[in-house]
Amino acid sequence: MGEVKRNMEGLKGNMGHSNDTDFGKSNDILTHSNGMVFGYGRVSTKDQNSARQKEALQNKCDVYFEDKMSGRNMERPEFQKMIEQLRPGDSVMVVSIDRLGRNLKELVELSSKLKDMGVNIVALNQGIDTSSKMGQLFYNFMALMSEMELMFIQERQREGIELAKREGRYKGRPLKELNDWEQLTKEVAEGKLSVERACQLLKISRSTFYRRKKQEEIDF
Repeated sequence: MGEVKRNMEGLKGNMGHSNDTDFGKSNDILTHSNGMVFGYGRVSTKDQNSARQKEALQNKCDVYFEDKMSGRNMERPEFQKMIEQLRPGDSVMVVSIDRLGRNLKELVELSSKLKDMGVNIVALNQGIDTSSKMGQLFYNFMALMSEMELMFIQERQREGIELAKREGRYKGRPLKELNDWEQLTKEVAEGKLSVERACQLLKISRSTFYRRKKQEEIDF
């Protein structure tokens, strides 16, 4: 695709106007940045046709990149080439936000990275333009979705553990093997050895000692 030349004066003005496509109303959304606009298209397989994405983007951007592979793979060659060329004030334009990736966690990380770089995100179908004041809500939304996803995962884990306990299947996290653990804890229980000394011999902290004891009590 070649090296991007940032000194091409009047490039945007000479690229013409976009024809109407199936993306219709989205075509009125344009970035307000003073930098370059990098279009990015992606289809999941080599057999899929990316022509509609290219048609919707190429007349709105200064340079166009395209990958034909799953969005779950963030090591996409053309995507990486684009990232390396981005500078503060530039914009990444896609037809839909899921073209940047299908994993919410990675989308949150990518949007945060681009924000730190001073790079805007424009997603035509969703009406997202992070260079606008309203577009800033996108980052808040992404952070909220990430937090909610984590909460849902933790809740499912808790529910799974409680169910396993009721059914007698829960064994907890496997405990790290510690030499002389049983003997030393027995001596601590009998008052023959202090917790501090046992921790020194086991090379663990007091918090680890008590956490392990508690874990042993709930495992069955």
